[in-house]
Amino acid sequence: MIDDAERFDDADGAINRLLNANLPDLRVIAAGRADDLRTSYNHWTKTIRRSRCGILLQPNIDYDGDLLSVCLPRRTPVEMTTGRAFAGYGGQVILVQCATATIA
Repeated sequence: MIDDAERFDDADGAINRLLNANLPDLRVIAAGRADDLRTSYNHWTKTIRRSRCGILLQPNIDYDGDLLSVCLPRRTPVEMTTGRAFAGYGGQVILVQCATATIA
C-alpha cells in the first residue's frame, strides 16, 4: 500500500521491477491525487494505471476516466456525496459506495 503515490519517487526502480515481475499473487494498492497522476507520464504509477483497475473518489467527470481508460457517465442516479465513487475494472465502470470503519 502506497499513499500519496504521485509524490513517491522510485529512484532505484525497485517498485517498477516488482510491478513488472508478473507475480501472480502480487496486489498493489496505490492512492494519489488524480490530477497529479494524470500528468505523471514517466512515473512508476503508469504501470499500475495500465491495469485499468481502480476506484475514483470525487472524480472530475471530464478527465479522471482516463486514469482507468474508461468513460465516466455524465449523470449519476444519486448525488456523488462522500464515499461514492466509480470503480473500474477491465474497461467497465460502476458506481459504488465506499465505507469507512469508525472506532466506538
